[in-house]
Amino acid sequence: MGKPKELPEEDKQLAKQAEKALNNENDTKKSAATELKNLVFEQPIEFGYNEEFRAFARVLIKDHHEVYALDSLQFHDYLFQLYDEKTKNVLPKLTYDSVNEYLATYSRVHGQQQNVVMRVGINQGKYYLDLCNDQWQVVEVTKDGWQITKDSPVWFYRTNDMAALPIPNHHGGNQNLLELGSYLNFKSDNSLDLITGWLMGSFLVNSSRPILVIQGVAGAGKTTASRLIRGVVDPAKQKHSISRPKLTVDSLAIDAIHQHTLVYDNFSAGTITAEISDMLCTMATNQSYSKRALYTDSDEVLVKLGRSIIINGIDDLAKRQDLLDRSIILEIKAPKKRRTEEEIYHWFTENHSLILGALLNAVVDSLKYAGQSNFTGGRMVDWCRFVENAHRELGATPRYFGDIYVKNRHQAAINSADTNPFVSGILELLDGKKQWRGKKSELVSELKKLDSYDPYENHGAIPKTNKVAERLRRDQPILKQVGIEYEETKSKGNMYVTFKHRTGGSSMSTLSTPTTQNIDISVS
Repeated sequence: MGKPKELPEEDKQLAKQAEKALNNENDTKKSAATELKNLVFEQPIEFGYNEEFRAFARVLIKDHHEVYALDSLQFHDYLFQLYDEKTKNVLPKLTYDSVNEYLATYSRVHGQQQNVVMRVGINQGKYYLDLCNDQWQVVEVTKDGWQITKDSPVWFYRTNDMAALPIPNHHGGNQNLLELGSYLNFKSDNSLDLITGWLMGSFLVNSSRPILVIQGVAGAGKTTASRLIRGVVDPAKQKHSISRPKLTVDSLAIDAIHQHTLVYDNFSAGTITAEISDMLCTMATNQSYSKRALYTDSDEVLVKLGRSIIINGIDDLAKRQDLLDRSIILEIKAPKKRRTEEEIYHWFTENHSLILGALLNAVVDSLKYAGQSNFTGGRMVDWCRFVENAHRELGATPRYFGDIYVKNRHQAAINSADTNPFVSGILELLDGKKQWRGKKSELVSELKKLDSYDPYENHGAIPKTNKVAERLRRDQPILKQVGIEYEETKSKGNMYVTFKHRTGGSSMSTLSTPTTQNIDISVS
């Protein structure tokens, strides 16, 4: 795990003070706090902390280990039960608070930094999936296969809303994934393949993986589809999705603390502000977020935000280029034959073990053939290679997945260009021409003369002359995706901008069909 982070000096001092207070006993009778502390250390229990310095305990319960955050209700109940069984006395709140504070500090001072995760974890090249059942069983996945075990080197902690997964079935295969697709009603034939790839990304907890964006008309079943997709790897008991009238960066961070998979329901384009878009991209690329006193009393905490994310809504949701560049955009259609939710969830429950088994078999195949994919066509390179390595198990050709992923991004860029008056205007200026060259002031003037420009509907969509360079930098990835390149030059004291087709002359109609040719995507 690398070198553990240095413990803050204030925590070291707090540990000394807490231990001194706990040991300040009456000569004839131990304090309740000291008695509880001693009871705890008599148990088969291990203390540690995660990379954000949150304290955890790994407790032996009968024939398995359970992991509790020390600030959780589960650990509170564990201490209450322990004290009640040993003393038959009521556990005073002040006693609990002082012992819990001591144990949290003890965990950070004397414990080891642990790999503490929700639902999915990786240790020494092996992947682990927490089934979240009462036996605390996990699935261990390697290049040689997968098996059920209770002996996990990964510390899995659970929230109250995490639902149990069925015992996966080794006989699950691609046909079970295909059958799932028949219940999801997506427009494109390759949507299910992209969904399968997205689900495989749930195991890449240390890497970037794309956001799944589901769009469609009202009544198309976006919420049901989101719940089914999430339920394959990370089902919830009640909070299957999150619906907020106003989303904030802090609320996103808090959601990430409590869930491995985040589903945001009924989004609108207006919900995704620049700040929210940046935060979603942070979460998709497995970065950390710094927040003061998010769940502790320390000055600052760092939350590792790598999560699997689904957002759904009616609008074209990923309008900002940074979010568009990190998303899979899928369109869902209203079903010709409606099934009741009861029918759908009954089928899913009956087939869940086979679907999960099929996904695990694909992960095994990916590990077995690691390094064979040479995909370089997008931001999510590690994720795409991980999926392409499993092409045999998924019944696909070696480069099939990379091709449909690039096409999906290309089509999303075209759709984005259609709703971006600045980019669509540049395409219109170039229609039938090899290039267009002019001053930035001339560009603004020409764009506003186009028949497609509506000064009322598109007010503010065309930048002012002094903002053209900034806007071009922002929209450059979309322009690249639709086959347009530009350069800025200076001549006789004037700045000029030149647009040209990267493959020669073209027309707007030829850009409506996505291809993997002429697409240049920066790799990160």
